[in-house]
Amino acid sequence: MSGSTPVSDPASSATGPEVSIVVPTFNRRDLLQRQIGAIRRQSSSVRWELVVVDNGSTDGTAAWVQALVDQDSRIRYVSATDESGAAYARNVGAHAARAPLLAFADDDDVVGEGWLEALMIALEDHDLVACRMDYDLLNRPEIARFWPRTQETALGRDDDGRPVCNAAIGIRRSTWLALGGQRSGILVGEDVDLSQRAAREMSTSATFAPAAVYHRQLPATVAECLRDGIRSGRSRVRTAAPRRGPTAAMSDRHSSLGSLAWLVGRLPYVFGSRRYMWARRCGQVIGAWRESWRRRPGGA
Repeated sequence: MSGSTPVSDPASSATGPEVSIVVPTFNRRDLLQRQIGAIRRQSSSVRWELVVVDNGSTDGTAAWVQALVDQDSRIRYVSATDESGAAYARNVGAHAARAPLLAFADDDDVVGEGWLEALMIALEDHDLVACRMDYDLLNRPEIARFWPRTQETALGRDDDGRPVCNAAIGIRRSTWLALGGQRSGILVGEDVDLSQRAAREMSTSATFAPAAVYHRQLPATVAECLRDGIRSGRSRVRTAAPRRGPTAAMSDRHSSLGSLAWLVGRLPYVFGSRRYMWARRCGQVIGAWRESWRRRPGGA
């Protein structure tokens, strides 16, 4: 798959790890420490390894993880600096992984108690599983209240009715290999895209694992919400264009006029607790228009 780092299946071992937990990271050492602590506290008899993939951090992440590797042989440090982006880092981590099963988590989130055990149980019968998202533990109420709370009770579905994953997943290595890993360059929604391709190309549907609780860290400031929205808007256009042809980007740009009207009609939100939601929606419009303009016929 274009834009993905090729992954290969390492030799299996009866005493090796049963699952490789891949965590990409970039300049979030303090948050990474929190996530790794939660992973190490998992109460499970499952043999696991943790592959921390550093995408070029400059905040001392490498030294801190290397020191941790000396203390815990289950943890490995992998440098991935040829490209930037979480999808690329995950592909590098999957390539380095030694287990037949893969589990993915992000550096700024926190896996729940019993997360790994529940994920492994689900993977016994399914090729691709998704966690239950929790938005309350790590976030202030004024942000969590208005955020799109996907995957709390069930998986979302795309326009064709296929179930899609959002955030952390568990997947069989063979499935990952067949799909060529995640697509780089779409900024956000890599798991959504992966689950769509799994359904289209392999007839493999994502399965919801409600016992595998995963605590999401949401953007905490107006500026962070705006940046998150911009990435989301750009990614929506990037994802749509290959499927719908060269005119998809422009049609997405025009469809965002409804969002622009929504923003104008809700300007009072800027002065209240809903400013975070308004900022993210504003960012989505900016991002979609920017990416659409860049992809217009004759554009740069």
